[in-house]
Amino acid sequence: MSAYSLVAYSVGLPAFIAVKVLAPGYYARQDTTTPVKIAIAAMVTNMGLNLLFVGLLLYRGFEGPHAGLALASSAAAYLNAILLFRGLIKRQVYTPERGWIRLWIAVILACTIMGALLLFMTHDTESWLQATAVLRVKNLALTITFGVIVYVFICMVAGLKTHDLLRGAK
Repeated sequence: MSAYSLVAYSVGLPAFIAVKVLAPGYYARQDTTTPVKIAIAAMVTNMGLNLLFVGLLLYRGFEGPHAGLALASSAAAYLNAILLFRGLIKRQVYTPERGWIRLWIAVILACTIMGALLLFMTHDTESWLQATAVLRVKNLALTITFGVIVYVFICMVAGLKTHDLLRGAK
């Protein structure tokens, strides 16, 4: 049951991180009210989405309707991040450099394909649970290795250069 919630929270991970990155753009300008107002709007949205998502999952007979709470938090985090980002752009505090759209498309494509591969490689949880510890470690290492290889390969096919992929590692 916890896996349902973790998957729903993982969907929002980029948004949770983006909020942590974007909010200081307001604080550095001595503007503490705007991020608080946006956070309140996101919280109110979260409460509404809690009712909607849990209600829909209960109605559909889903075995883990509690995952709707995590999914609502993820959706609200995206709203929070989008509103913070839009405000920074509108105030001309942040201007995206050229090439960001191409980078995002490549990363989203690579993540989607890598995710599909990982889902395919790990779909049989019963055999995983019955395997020995050594076999689990070997399978996990192979899964991670193939995931990294596919991710890098798709990014490079999409036109990203090696220095683009390593830019954040400096």
